Amino acid sequence: MEFLKPVLLILSYSFLGFTVKYIDDANDEGLFDRNVAHILAIVSGLLGGYLAAVDPATANYFTAMLLGLVFARKVDNVDFVMITALFLAVPIIFLCTGRKVKLDVVVVLVFLASTFVDEWANDWADKRSSSVLLKKIFYERPFSDVAVIGMTVAFQHRLVEVRD
Repeated sequence: MEFLKPVLLILSYSFLGFTVKYIDDANDEGLFDRNVAHILAIVSGLLGGYLAAVDPATANYFTAMLLGLVFARKVDNVDFVMITALFLAVPIIFLCTGRKVKLDVVVVLVFLASTFVDEWANDWADKRSSSVLLKKIFYERPFSDVAVIGMTVAFQHRLVEVRD
């Protein structure tokens, strides 16, 4: 069964990425049904919170990403508030029932900084830059990608639990 964990994580991350984009487009652009967005927000918050409670790498990255989005003022609708609240509630429930939830402060701080810089740079490029190239680069949020790669290389022993 252990071989299924990476597959389930990949599928879960894909689902979460899809739902966040759907929710964002439903609220900001009016492209999709907002009632569906509300349901997806609940499911995404619960799934993200569960993954954070049971997987240290997910806990580090998602905690930092959500905090970065809060600090960059990107939690700007009821659906993102629900995701954030549920994401935080599930690990707290785990802690209250005696289970351990692992966070690495250094990893969280690096991811937090990269997420905040990504959001700031994207907004800056949209509002103040005339460079099409900069807008395209910052739209892709490159600082988080660099942080993920850098942290994986530099702190591999902190991101992955090794079993005997």
